Amino acid sequence: MPKYNYGYTDRPTHEDSFHITQYIDGLASFIQRCNTPITISIQGDWGTGKTSMMEMVYDKIKNNEHITQVKFNTWQFSQFNLGDVSVFEPGIVF
Repeated sequence: MPKYNYGYTDRPTHEDSFHITQYIDGLASFIQRCNTPITISIQGDWGTGKTSMMEMVYDKIKNNEHITQVKFNTWQFSQFNLGDVSVFEPGIVF
């Protein structure tokens, strides 16, 4: 085994390596104070920390019993032509 790892993994982290704590705190605070159902999308290029940011926000809100988080993995459906079918439509099983 090599002594040092000189590469980067494609695994999400729960540590703020991108120095974005202020944005994570702000988003978590907004989610906890919002009085209406909301949908949040985090967009960015590959490797920019989208999943890591989602995991860190989740860590801050996971104990709030008033919040239900629904994770949707877009990669799972990116290779399918779903047409006008909603992936959440009752009776549709993937």
